[in-house]
Formats: sequence, structure tokens, C-alpha cells
Amino acid sequence: MRDEIRVLGPLEIIGERGPIPLGAPKERRLLAALVAEGGKTRSSGALADAIWGESPPPSAPKLLQVYVSKLRKRLPTTARIRTRGSGYALEVQDGVLDSARFERLLEEGREATQAGNPMLAASIGERPVW
Repeated sequence: MRDEIRVLGPLEIIGERGPIPLGAPKERRLLAALVAEGGKTRSSGALADAIWGESPPPSAPKLLQVYVSKLRKRLPTTARIRTRGSGYALEVQDGVLDSARFERLLEEGREATQAGNPMLAASIGERPVW
């Protein structure tokens, strides 16, 4: 089995041994907020807003650190959360994020179509994505 973070459908992490439990809903929100930035750093304040909305608890900075720590332990080795200044960024290896693979395959299909090769374009969606 291949490491994968799935966002097309239910948010899931798949490791070498299968699905990895994501924990509490707030941890899931944290992962979704990091994935949505596509590798860019999100400030702690922006992540707190994503997790708690407009009324984060006074302990939000500490709780955010706890959630990041827990999520780091759950991620497969092909993904990591980096601390950058006062924020965090999710870095994933090529092919781990399902939405990035989908976009790559879509672009390959368009290129094949524009090159006048409809057979290749049609086969792109049929081959394994990893």
C-alpha cells in the first residue's frame, strides 16, 4: 500500500499498513487547513480560526501545538508538518496528495488531447495513479 492523503471525498490518511485514524474533529480541521494551503505556511492565528472559528479559547495557542504534535505522529513518512516562524506548513512528497495527482493527470490528458492523441488522453485515467 502507498502513503496517501486523500481530500477528494472524506479526509483520510493512508499509510503503508492502511488507514490511519485522524483523531478528534479539531485535528481533522487542522489537517484540512494545512492541505488547503498547498505547502504554504499558515499562521497560528489563521489555523486557530480554521479550527475554532471566530471565538477560539484562550488556550488556543497551546492547544494548536498539541494538535500539531499529535498530527505529526500520525502522518506517514512522506508527509511532514514544518514549523515556520509563527506558523505551520504541510509538506508532502509528490504523489501523496490525491488532489495533486488528479490535477497532474488532468493536465496530462489535456496535453495529449491538444497533441492530437485521444487514445493516450483516454488511457491516462485508466492507469494507476501511482
